Amino acid sequence: MHSEQPPFLKPQRRRIACAWVAASALLLGASAFAQTSDAAWPQRTVTLVVPFAAGTATDVMARQLTEPLAAQLGVAVVIDNKPGASAAIGASAVARAAPDGYTILVGSSTTHAANAALFKKLSYDPIADFKPVTLLGYVPQVMMVNANSPVKSVKEFMDFAKANKGKVNYAQGSSGNLLPAAILNLRKDLGMTMVSYKSPPQAVQDLLGDQVSMMFGDLSVSLGNIKAGKLRPLAVTASSQQPLLPGVPPLSETLEGFELTTWIAMFAPARTPDAIVEKLRAAVTSVINDRAVTARINESGMRVQTSSSAELGNYVRSETVKWAGFVKEAGVQPE
Repeated sequence: MHSEQPPFLKPQRRRIACAWVAASALLLGASAFAQTSDAAWPQRTVTLVVPFAAGTATDVMARQLTEPLAAQLGVAVVIDNKPGASAAIGASAVARAAPDGYTILVGSSTTHAANAALFKKLSYDPIADFKPVTLLGYVPQVMMVNANSPVKSVKEFMDFAKANKGKVNYAQGSSGNLLPAAILNLRKDLGMTMVSYKSPPQAVQDLLGDQVSMMFGDLSVSLGNIKAGKLRPLAVTASSQQPLLPGVPPLSETLEGFELTTWIAMFAPARTPDAIVEKLRAAVTSVINDRAVTARINESGMRVQTSSSAELGNYVRSETVKWAGFVKEAGVQPE
């Protein structure tokens, strides 16, 4: 007897072996291609999706970065504004985009914290559908009235609202605008009516036109009209006074312990390779920490703050809990 395999098994084993070798070669080739592709990124235009209208704080931040980021990456960087549904339209578009590093979300505390509590069924998952890149910065909200208003302080505004219950309204174009106004309204029993807009710039226009009595707006969106003497700031939602608005008190002097600062950050689709995310993060960090860029962002009313991908991921989780608390206190019913 001998142990030689029957002749009819030999060709089959050879075919299996050949197939295994071919499959291995394909897998190795695909892996090598992926590594080469990741290393070669970017090779074409990178699109930054802003889920808000032009002129919003998130849009202003993104536009401060495009030119220097393009120079850093060696490819064009463009803005694609996709406003609507409290920024869910733009966020959803990026969540469904190819995870190749060419479609990136410039999101915010609206897309990645407040919306989870503002919608019964959100069209994207802020955690599962994205890979965090880096935090970009913060912007406080400013409580404002038309400069023609006789109101000069938060107390005077509250007295006015109470004396005219049911006749005073406030505008909101984002969750950051909405929550401080709604919480002030409830805590102080002001009886105001909310008027919603698709974006903060539209709300500002109606405040300028005396169509609404008051609004909270991003400092970066409001600063120009404040400096021009068209709007009067009454308070800021940061924990302290802001250098660009000397003498304007924090809202916490009226609402004890209240502090709300909206933030802006960058996210990639969930399956984007780590190598691409890290390359993008390093480029953005280098750009945003450049003194000239930092100065321009600060002058617009925002403050620069970068992070690692992991730090941003942890921050999003904690902020989701925090903003859910604000939404609950404001009595806002999920849509």
